[in-house]
Amino acid sequence: MFRWRYGRAAIASVLTVDDDSARAVRLGEAIRSRRLDRGLTLVQVAELTGLTHGFLSQVERGLSSSSLRSLFLIAEALGTTQQTLLAAATPDPGDGALRRDQGISVAGSRVLLSEHAGVSIVEFTRQAVPPADFFRHAASELVYVVDGSLLVETRAAPEQDVESAILDDGDSILIHGGVDHRHTAQGAACRYLLVSLPAEPSPVHGPDHATPPIPH
Repeated sequence: MFRWRYGRAAIASVLTVDDDSARAVRLGEAIRSRRLDRGLTLVQVAELTGLTHGFLSQVERGLSSSSLRSLFLIAEALGTTQQTLLAAATPDPGDGALRRDQGISVAGSRVLLSEHAGVSIVEFTRQAVPPADFFRHAASELVYVVDGSLLVETRAAPEQDVESAILDDGDSILIHGGVDHRHTAQGAACRYLLVSLPAEPSPVHGPDHATPPIPH
């Protein structure tokens, strides 16, 4: 683990019901557009994700909110990422500057940068809740805590022991691709940045290529 140190910033304003509804509609439209581009039906996406056809239909119409876990499964089925779908549902700020009350999407997330040279940055504001399921994806990610305290848990595989670290203001940790992981806010609201990095290339094996060491 290594540390960055920056000044504190205020937590984003409380969202209104109308704002939440509009965001749900934009996200649903982004999901439907991506699904149609891929030539998939709702039934096929339901089979790929394990989510119900009815729930997916409501999400696409903006009638139901998608948790980050559900959005992750949908993105995987559609051959994209959560960050890309969230960015598609985020209005353009217009003047190129993203103000602190702009860009807020779903589930306490705010897209700051989307797929620029393979890098995405999403800001999360979370309250303390029971731990969610573990995530696993090819891309590595850097977690940086701006305000509050965050529990980060990782494991190499489902049958492996879980390693954990508590991150406080200014702390960060790099999680390599292909590792099970989850983040859980501790205490009051926690605000942190999730920086998704390009997927790490697969090592080349052969007589002239030694297997590189696994970083710890």
